[in-house]
Amino acid sequence: MTNKKAIKITALLVAFACVAVALAIGFASCNPDFYSTEQHMGRISKRVQERFIDTGRYQFYSVYPLYDENDEVSHFLVEFEPSWHMVVEPQDALPLLFKRMYVCNDLDGYSRWYRYRETLSVPCYDESIHWEWKDEIDYPNYTEQVEKWVETDSAGEIINRAESPYKAAGVKNDEKLFLIEGKEMFIPAVQRDGMYLNLVSMELYNLDELVSGEHIPGIYMGFPPDANNL
Repeated sequence: MTNKKAIKITALLVAFACVAVALAIGFASCNPDFYSTEQHMGRISKRVQERFIDTGRYQFYSVYPLYDENDEVSHFLVEFEPSWHMVVEPQDALPLLFKRMYVCNDLDGYSRWYRYRETLSVPCYDESIHWEWKDEIDYPNYTEQVEKWVETDSAGEIINRAESPYKAAGVKNDEKLFLIEGKEMFIPAVQRDGMYLNLVSMELYNLDELVSGEHIPGIYMGFPPDANNL
């Protein structure tokens, strides 16, 4: 084999190896596990800055990790000022072809949530909250059947919130828990007094109760991979 032919073969092998490495890195980078929590927060911040801040829609924002019952980061919270939030779920981008990795529960600012309880038999962590029984809640285009105790204002009107449950409860630097109950029910919580405070019902639970699979007050939200891409 001549030196020239050997050089060509070596060059081809090197080229193939480089392509293989590039493809491997490209495929790996489509998996959320490829990135650290800090890298995810940086990538999400870049997208939020371009989409919501540079366009003048909002002035300020903060990004926080949300933890599951195993103390692992599962989602991210983006809190906007003056009053709006969205939750971001990292998803494997490879099966989605050209879809983005970060899927949000809401991009338009329409989502609202309210505090509610199934019973008043358990003390409320915040005694200043006023609870009122509601059979249904009237909205402009539909009526929601609720049959539960909901948080109301002094006029008896339900308080629909745009800020996150964490901000509404004054949670700042605490580790924010975000538990999944069923397919689309999520329970925001934070540790208090050696237990976990459900930020929807404002009741204290132990962790086993929150992840037991029994019905616990929470917030419905979806993360469809074909919509709400950040």
